[in-house]
Amino acid sequence: MKNSKILRPLKIVIFLISIFALKSALAQTACIDTTSAQTITGSDTANLVALSNTEWNVGMTVDQTGYSKIVVPSDGLYRITGSISYYNIPDGKHAHVGIALNGSYYSILSCIHSGAATADSLIVNGTTVLNLTANSAISLVAQSNVTSVSTYSGIGCKLVVEKIPNGRLTACLNTTSAQSVTGPDVDVKATLSNVAWNIGMTVNTTNSTITVPTSGRYRITGYASYLNLPDGKHAHLGVNVNGAAREYLQVVHAGAATADSLVLSGSTVLTLAANDVVNLHLQHCNSSSVSTISGIGCQLIVESAD
Repeated sequence: MKNSKILRPLKIVIFLISIFALKSALAQTACIDTTSAQTITGSDTANLVALSNTEWNVGMTVDQTGYSKIVVPSDGLYRITGSISYYNIPDGKHAHVGIALNGSYYSILSCIHSGAATADSLIVNGTTVLNLTANSAISLVAQSNVTSVSTYSGIGCKLVVEKIPNGRLTACLNTTSAQSVTGPDVDVKATLSNVAWNIGMTVNTTNSTITVPTSGRYRITGYASYLNLPDGKHAHLGVNVNGAAREYLQVVHAGAATADSLVLSGSTVLTLAANDVVNLHLQHCNSSSVSTISGIGCQLIVESAD
């Protein structure tokens, strides 16, 4: 009887520790944002965006010291989503959303143009997945070639970081090399020669494909860069399954008076059968070939969503 009374509190403590560990393993995510306007220094200067409000935080560290950042707790894969509103971008000017790693600009998520005859507003967003080490700090970056521009009061900016559970089926193919994309309106497979990671998928760098092992739902994320797309021409980013076009992730138009670059980004969830083969496809309507951007390139991520 005495042993039973002693063991009961111990069992409760062990149970609570187990629940806490399970919760941490299942959900590690944070979101910081703001609806306040802030000035973005122009001339293509990378600006670390101030995000003073914490929408939620489960298992991460939100740090506002010096600049706004989300610090990840452990090594692993993290999905990062960013959104920036720009107020009155003049016709032909571009605007970026990107991310900084440990305070230094690391990756662009998306870049689009204003095509309005008079200055108008844009919301630029994008998603990627990064393989991070413990205590890496992620921040949001705004960049534009306008001399100075404001974010949009009442809409503002947002950064979300989410841990992908260890062991989840996922793979990433990418490249930073330039590739010629034939036009007009030709479905061109993105050449992806580098395996960033692979957990349980089949990747083929010769064919630039990722093959899923089992039937189910899969999240597919991609980005593609286009170098110097002429004014008024559109560019596509899409997904092929088993060699056939399945879904477009994004279609945008160049709006610069002279040819300027774009970065497209998108994500979707598809139901796939076992051994379905996924690749990224590129397309534009320019009469002659357009190149992807050396140093940025293209990326395809496939991840189980079940």
